[in-house]
Amino acid sequence: MTGPGDPAVRTTGAEDAHGVVIGELRRRDLDRYVALAVANSGALERELRLQERTERELGTLSGVGVWLLLSLLRLLGRSPVRMLVATERDVPVGTTMAILSGPWAYVAAVGVRDDRRHRGIAQGLVRRAEEVGRKARKTWMVLEVDATNEPARRLYAKLGWTAGASVRWWELPAAPPKERTIPTRPATRRDRKVAHAASARRLGFEIPRAYVSPCELACRGIGGSQETVAVGASGAPALVARSWAAQSGEPGFLLPVVCGAPSFAEGAAVLEAGRARLLRRGARGIFVPVVGDDPTLEMLLVRAEGVPKVTSEFWSKPVVPS
Repeated sequence: MTGPGDPAVRTTGAEDAHGVVIGELRRRDLDRYVALAVANSGALERELRLQERTERELGTLSGVGVWLLLSLLRLLGRSPVRMLVATERDVPVGTTMAILSGPWAYVAAVGVRDDRRHRGIAQGLVRRAEEVGRKARKTWMVLEVDATNEPARRLYAKLGWTAGASVRWWELPAAPPKERTIPTRPATRRDRKVAHAASARRLGFEIPRAYVSPCELACRGIGGSQETVAVGASGAPALVARSWAAQSGEPGFLLPVVCGAPSFAEGAAVLEAGRARLLRRGARGIFVPVVGDDPTLEMLLVRAEGVPKVTSEFWSKPVVPS
């Protein structure tokens, strides 16, 4: 039986030689889509404890009202998320999604059922996501992949994607807050612009002013409250950090950006301010991404007793207009 909202998002597309069809997710397949996406979580999702969040957030889409709204936005070309599924004999065997934000189309949750791999399904899913980005008139496609996932890296290279900066994810200990000898302050708009430019230089590819880094997009996805603090002169900060806290018991994220030459005391104060806030919000795990080669930030994390957990890579591809 077709569920409410299905006619607007019915799977479409030509079958391949194995009878696999790639198209828009149907509401009746959402539970199996979520289960498959979670089962295909890689080292990044496991180390950052994101599987539960993914399952919870995708599960909220099952409501009839939410689904109909997403279907309407898709028909109007305004949907911020497009969930794609590969089906064989009407059963989901592969997943991905395209997240449309500013000038970017972010590709996420690329996965294929174990017994259906090596049949070109992942390639078809990525190509369909690229098509979504092209039709949405985005300028760049971006994704993040585990640095050790060689099959995925080979696939993206084959499809014309280019590896950019690596991201080393650290975890800070859930220690009692320490006294800060140097006070932090709320970041100003000028501080945030400086931090944006500094982080952009580390990504490894040219980006427009309106960009949101994949790290920041992942953190925004957790929802909840955010706070940005800085040290140094307003408009010329030494270090800026934004923290995201979601529900109590879920991971919290801290995104520091070195903009100048912070002293150890300044850097420690910013990291401690973010850690203390996330602990007060009940964060289960505090994770910090370091984009590219940043010895200053890594030194600060080592002194804060941080532990490197997993390394990922940003890959990008320009969107060629049809």
